Amino acid sequence: MKLKILVLFSVFILAFGCSRSDSTDSSTSGSTSVKELTISENGDLSYEGSGEFAGFSIEINNSNQPGAKVRIEKKDAPGSKGGYQALSDAYDITLPDLSGKNLTASISIPYNETLFQRAGISENRIALLTLKGDSLNTSYTQQSGNDNIITGYTYFPSTVYTGYKKEVVLPEAKRFIKLKSYSYNSAVSDADYFLDNASSEIYDTVGGIPNVQPYERVLLSIDESALSSSLVSVDWSIVSKPSDSSAFLQSTGIGYERQLIPEEFGKYEISANVTLTDGSSKSERITINATGYSFNSETANFECDSQCHNGSLIIWNDKYNRDMLRDIVGPWSSSAHGTAFQSVNTETDTLCFDCHTTGYFYPDRNHNGEDDFPKAYGYDDLISNWDIPETDQGNAHSRGVTCEACHGPSYVYDNGVNSGTFAAHPQSFSLDSGVCLKCHGSVSEASGHVFKYKDIHDQSHKVTNTSFLENKKCFSCHTGQGYLSKLENADTSAADFKKISGIGCPVCHDPHGGSGNDYQLRKSGQSTINLDSGDKNIDSGIAAMCYDCHSSGLSLPEVGAKPHNTQAEMLEGVGGYEYGGIDNTSVHFYTTDKCVGCHMMTLAKSSFDNVTNHEFSMQYSVDARIERCNNSCHTTTGYNIPATEYDYKGRLTEISGMLVDLKNAINTKAELPTGTAVKSDYSSQGLPAGLTDALNKAAYNYFFVKNDRSSGAHNYKYAKVLMQASLDNLSGY
Repeated sequence: MKLKILVLFSVFILAFGCSRSDSTDSSTSGSTSVKELTISENGDLSYEGSGEFAGFSIEINNSNQPGAKVRIEKKDAPGSKGGYQALSDAYDITLPDLSGKNLTASISIPYNETLFQRAGISENRIALLTLKGDSLNTSYTQQSGNDNIITGYTYFPSTVYTGYKKEVVLPEAKRFIKLKSYSYNSAVSDADYFLDNASSEIYDTVGGIPNVQPYERVLLSIDESALSSSLVSVDWSIVSKPSDSSAFLQSTGIGYERQLIPEEFGKYEISANVTLTDGSSKSERITINATGYSFNSETANFECDSQCHNGSLIIWNDKYNRDMLRDIVGPWSSSAHGTAFQSVNTETDTLCFDCHTTGYFYPDRNHNGEDDFPKAYGYDDLISNWDIPETDQGNAHSRGVTCEACHGPSYVYDNGVNSGTFAAHPQSFSLDSGVCLKCHGSVSEASGHVFKYKDIHDQSHKVTNTSFLENKKCFSCHTGQGYLSKLENADTSAADFKKISGIGCPVCHDPHGGSGNDYQLRKSGQSTINLDSGDKNIDSGIAAMCYDCHSSGLSLPEVGAKPHNTQAEMLEGVGGYEYGGIDNTSVHFYTTDKCVGCHMMTLAKSSFDNVTNHEFSMQYSVDARIERCNNSCHTTTGYNIPATEYDYKGRLTEISGMLVDLKNAINTKAELPTGTAVKSDYSSQGLPAGLTDALNKAAYNYFFVKNDRSSGAHNYKYAKVLMQASLDNLSGY
């Protein structure tokens, strides 16, 4: 069976993978539906059920709770919850003598084969479900040796059972609380900063993830696109928080947005009740974990490295068919993130540490010159000499951009930095850009630190309907989850994910550096364009991922279809209907790094060494980019582009005019009114077969050029000859 994963709840799950024991100590209560077990003196428990519990098993390792009781009660499962339909009985697992404690275990549960067959679903839609309060989560699951047994890891006290995902569940319709981010650029623009002990301005950015340090703020908002109609009102509340906390929800003055500053270690459960214009109301909760950064005082290392993410355990696959516990630490350690501290280890300006270390956070929110929460132990908390910070390099395990810099902290200290426990394993990394822009949105005048950014790709999944979720081709390019599935040849759909994201930074760039490509790109080099005459393989360099989505995806030319996003084909001069062969050369074909060479070029600007552009769009009014064109290729042509436009020798105007001419010619030959939208197929017009074929070919070329959206800038000659050939062919009818 295909292995499954959604969320890892505790690092104790990983500890189980490192050490196993078969010791068992169990007893049975008077009821056949209740089982009471005892954890052995070495912290292990292993139970294989029989009778009423046949097929059920539980195994705990290294629990650090010797002698503790584990109570299991078998009962009816909820029929339908959170998009899942029950396939088994439920098992309510509690710890009678460990109030407030959580443990994790390997659980096996039998599911009803008849119900499974009636559901008509594939096995990869079955999951081990964990219900705690109103919160339903899925765990790592895999098929056991028996066909109707599911095994997975979960945490308890909770209720566990087996269920299957309904085929049509669109995540955007069920999760509307959104964690907002606040970039470095925004914080600088708003002059929103703290002063650390060296008087450097440390900007108060927000990553948009649920695991934060105490005193690190959280921004909560409502994703209105996930709701069935417009908002009337939102009632926010803190459902639960640590007993010593005085945190509250504060309005930021922006719509329904709220700010939370958790000032104590622990969990903060936030609820939002929304009322909509259609008369309906909905309620949702989210948990914020206030924790510190993990540290093992015996190994002087962070736990992710020493425990599981070093490739020593290859047990599960994730949703993208990758080894879940593959060696992530190895590639990361030599990546730009892993070596980030080395470039600033002699700096005296502590501003550098804000991004080149993990957990650098000096939250002096009351402006009294002191760290409001030094117990969180990020990089800054172990600096003792602020006059010469490079000789006193803070907390060694927090040098560089470590796992928790992006995933969030996970540790709670009992007595200073040398003792503590994991409180929550950080969730899988968000595919949004929020965490990245905490640093990569920098406007520092240091070399190479300027970054121009627009959220064009982050918003790629915000369309007017849900067709992009239901259509495989749309899903694979308009969503981060879909594109990663495409890269890894994984068979997924929107229903497999709790949240759907656009194309954020981590979709194109691997934060761990595992690909070995320049700029930590997930893909580089070879691209394939599908043609009727056979696939065309192209060395697209660092534009390989651009080619993956900015191409039609059709086996071109597929007359009668409407090609979509034909930029790659246009630049390469292939894929249009060529009427027996035409000239397809393009000067821009030779542009360095293809798409990237123009759309993401670096420019010299004032005192900045590099301005890295992630705005993508080539707008006519961007003088600096036109200047770059004139100072490179166009300096040898004897024709400079005017400073306010890209219309080189009037070619963009010419191609735009030819598109109008071709549209008019198609409507004239199809006997339709001028201005009628061009169709992809004219077979239903009742026209002679030869004319119908000519119209379909011309319409294909019309959409091929129009949906390239460059008005010929990508390949002027190919765009022109395609349309001229279509006009000439139509003139014969």
